[in-house]
Amino acid sequence: MVVSVRPENSFVRALDLRDAAGIGALFAEDGALVSAGRRYQGREAVQSYYEQRFSAVGSAHHVMTEVERIAGDDFDESAWTWIAVLGPSESPLLSCGRYRFRLDRDDRVAQLEVQVDATYGLGPATALAALPPTES
Repeated sequence: MVVSVRPENSFVRALDLRDAAGIGALFAEDGALVSAGRRYQGREAVQSYYEQRFSAVGSAHHVMTEVERIAGDDFDESAWTWIAVLGPSESPLLSCGRYRFRLDRDDRVAQLEVQVDATYGLGPATALAALPPTES
């Protein structure tokens, strides 16, 4: 059995691994990332954006759920909701939003729009309270 991994899933895996080169490789040569009102055009610009983002944010864990998919002859478009825990364990952030992927015929990301809907600071006590109890 052959299992095909969608670019969207590879994207989230690369985010968790902090693999900026892996994210860049998912994009078409002229693919674009649109985030926080800015546009990063081209595979190298996308990779550079994530290199800078990873050094600023620290560790992260993302979870995505697909909410819509539209397939056309020359493209495939999907919308996903996401939630992420970002930053150091002493002062993590909880962030949520939406991704909209547009893939070309070769399953490369032609455009990714990132929308952040909310970000919350989780202090140490909040983060510890969210952990499951340990066995004695």
